[in-house]
Amino acid sequence: MNEASEKGEQPKKTEPREEAFQKLFNWCSQLTAESSEEGEYLWPASMKKLLERLKLTKGALVGVLGLRGVGKSEAMRTLGFELSKIQDDVIYFKWAGGDLVDVVKTWDLFFDKRDSYLAERIEDMASNDPRFRDKLYKISETREGDDVGRLVYNLAARNWKHIETDDIKNRLDIFDHLIPAHVKKEVEREAAMDLLKDIKTILIDLPDYPKRDPRRIAADIAQVQKIWQSALEDEHNPNIVLFIQAETFATEDHFFFGKLLIYRIEPFKPEELIQHFKEQFGPDELITDDALSYVVKLSRGIFRRFKRFLGVCLEEYLVSGDRSKPIDREFVGNALTVDELFKEMDLELSELFKTEEMKENAVKIIRMLIKVREVQQRQLARVLNMSEGSVSKILIKLEDHGYCTKERQAIPEGGSRIIVRSTL
Repeated sequence: MNEASEKGEQPKKTEPREEAFQKLFNWCSQLTAESSEEGEYLWPASMKKLLERLKLTKGALVGVLGLRGVGKSEAMRTLGFELSKIQDDVIYFKWAGGDLVDVVKTWDLFFDKRDSYLAERIEDMASNDPRFRDKLYKISETREGDDVGRLVYNLAARNWKHIETDDIKNRLDIFDHLIPAHVKKEVEREAAMDLLKDIKTILIDLPDYPKRDPRRIAADIAQVQKIWQSALEDEHNPNIVLFIQAETFATEDHFFFGKLLIYRIEPFKPEELIQHFKEQFGPDELITDDALSYVVKLSRGIFRRFKRFLGVCLEEYLVSGDRSKPIDREFVGNALTVDELFKEMDLELSELFKTEEMKENAVKIIRMLIKVREVQQRQLARVLNMSEGSVSKILIKLEDHGYCTKERQAIPEGGSRIIVRSTL
């Protein structure tokens, strides 16, 4: 019994505002598909369409493309969960590389299937290989009189009426040293391919590959292709869905990619993120609408980034000591420093610009734009000590990816100037 109870006092209740803060802070901390709660998923329009297709079709070969961090893993997990409600045989997993058997080995059903195949192979060897039978006789002599001795003897003598395949399967440890390594490998592959025949939908989340790693990409795609070819050869038509980093798909010219029906996970529109937030938390007194809109804008449509940025703001709010006022736009601007923003931008900029020099110059331009908000392109080049041509090339890519806008304005003296504005 605590002190408050001994004195007859009621336990202290959590204030509604504090409760709301804890709920929001916990939500912002769940950045991965694995840590998020079931049902708390913001469905992209393309994934709604894909879910309906997979419910109705078989034999579909699909590629789901998305930029790094856009939520491919979460989409795969949620699709798999929804499909498993109506289909018994759905598997979904993150590809860890290696051989196909290495992947299938992670499934619970694999080992039972493999052991059944090994037991059948041992029966075949006892039936057709005299040298194998000689080895069995020697084992039976050392175990005469017990169940193992009788099982091994009956195998060596081919007394099939006294042998059940399950008896062998349950005592595979006795035969392990007698089975050649190449036979074990063959059996594992057969079991893996046979297991795939029973699957109706296979969802595979490919890694976000390091830049310029064509060998690893080619090796993984070759293994995925084996799954597909095996399904075709056995006239088995599972749906196979690959979740692929959009940057990988754009740079790797693999013929297998050309066979995929493509669905794209696009960044969310600002109003979609705001609506989802309001549905989760209702009118929130912790953050103003203006501040929320600013966080959404800085997130550039990436749901995970939106949650992370909100989390950063809440951490700063927590240590500020003053929770009497809500988080406003000024607070967000102070909490989400330029360095904090660049933690998220670094990988994206690495994909946009081929050289470190171009990336570094892009960073300088973005920093400048965040600081001044609006500037002439010519002035930007002069201040950063870069040629206007170099600045123009970088700005084209930055504008295409939503970092800035450009506007050509006529000037009274004649001619025109280009005004560059930050969108961050």
